Amino acid sequence: MTYEYSFGNRIKCTDAEKKHSLKLIKEILDQSKKARSSGFIVLGQNADSISNSFLRDSIKLVGKGYDYSAVDRLLEIKIAVRNADGILLLEMSMIREGVLSILRGDPAGLTEEILFSFLGSSIYESHQKIQSIDHERYVEQLSKAEKKSETSPGSWFLGARDNEISFLLKAFDWESLKVLVANETDGVKYRIYSNLSSEAGKLFRERIQGCTEKEPKVKMKAEARFNSIIEKINSENAVSR
Repeated sequence: MTYEYSFGNRIKCTDAEKKHSLKLIKEILDQSKKARSSGFIVLGQNADSISNSFLRDSIKLVGKGYDYSAVDRLLEIKIAVRNADGILLLEMSMIREGVLSILRGDPAGLTEEILFSFLGSSIYESHQKIQSIDHERYVEQLSKAEKKSETSPGSWFLGARDNEISFLLKAFDWESLKVLVANETDGVKYRIYSNLSSEAGKLFRERIQGCTEKEPKVKMKAEARFNSIIEKINSENAVSR
């Protein structure tokens, strides 16, 4: 399925219809988060609760274990035989791209951006503004949390200076970091988010929300990487004294 000039004409619809599609985007993003936390098979088993019939059928294809190219081809055929225009074609195309993004394992932020590409920059910018305000309120709420931690990495965040936290966040990959702090206290999370930009904070928050319990070996590896960076920070602090 190619997105060329004729396709752009076929999906034309009103701004009111596009804004109505925000509900569909939320539903697709919810499926994206469930896929990361529970896996594709469970996702397919729970598909009957999805309100949009085309999204429901598409998620069931994922649950059957079909590979990326097979799902892509099946959805392309399903869209072609409907021979739809306007909002129906727009939403089916969004669903196809969303489901393929889920199969690729894209971050929720990327899936969101792909979906909003169909609605235009003004709607996306308005949505981003609302999301930023919500995230700022969330971080403000975290700032009032009690400053305590249950783990040694968390205790380090509570006692570290801002420049030390910034250094660690740049040196430490987020996939490992989320393993250590996904279940940490709000006080620890505040120290992290307050040293990230609003956009980066939203992305990291999405990763934490999709984080499930990891194998002990994965956590041990993350802790070893964390400790090696802390040792570097401590040695540089000793030299500067």
